[in-house]
Amino acid sequence: AGLYAFHWLPLGYGSMVYPRTASTTCVLLATLVLWKGRASLWKPILAGGLVAIAWAIRFSEVIFLLPLLAWVWMRGEDLRERVLRSGALVAGFLVVSLLTIGVEDWLTWGRPFTSLAAFARYTLVERRSSSLVPAHPWYLYLRRLPNWLPLTLLPLLWRARKVQGSLQLALFVLLPLLMVSMIHQKQLRYLQGLIPFVILLAAAGAWSLWTSGRRGWVAALVAFSLVLELYG
Repeated sequence: AGLYAFHWLPLGYGSMVYPRTASTTCVLLATLVLWKGRASLWKPILAGGLVAIAWAIRFSEVIFLLPLLAWVWMRGEDLRERVLRSGALVAGFLVVSLLTIGVEDWLTWGRPFTSLAAFARYTLVERRSSSLVPAHPWYLYLRRLPNWLPLTLLPLLWRARKVQGSLQLALFVLLPLLMVSMIHQKQLRYLQGLIPFVILLAAAGAWSLWTSGRRGWVAALVAFSLVLELYG
């Protein structure tokens, strides 16, 4: 919680009117719904609905549907359960999308999915941008890694590989990062949605090191990370 609260992205943009703060909250709630239990189908339906709300708030947040699908698939005990839960997740996403974008746009603009079509045309077809620099290289986020990820967290992230469930959690960082890197327009605030998952992985690695007796290393890495986070 401390690492997340001091990170300059959620700290800075959390006080502004950009919609990504609200959409990130919905993505986190969707992940929390799926965190425990596999028996019922209402959980993936609810998670899909929350992602639909997130992408109705901010269209690019649809990228988190893929790691959620991977999460459901990897945690299934057999093929039937995996198919049913994946289908329930997609169904929840489609139904709520029909309400939040389809019906809403129909009431507002006279046609369903008008805003989505305009977004796709502006971003994907015309390749326009609201940024001063309309296009960036695909590796921009990697080149600017120290600006959004304190390098002192890297040892903790590496240690997290020994924690059960870390691979599924890492998908919420790696898959969205890959997808936003493929879009021509890039800004660091676009990474706000994956920062909570980076911090969760770092916390898992920190706890693993802490319980192994390397408490001095953990304290030092966390302290330096807090300073670097505020520096941005």
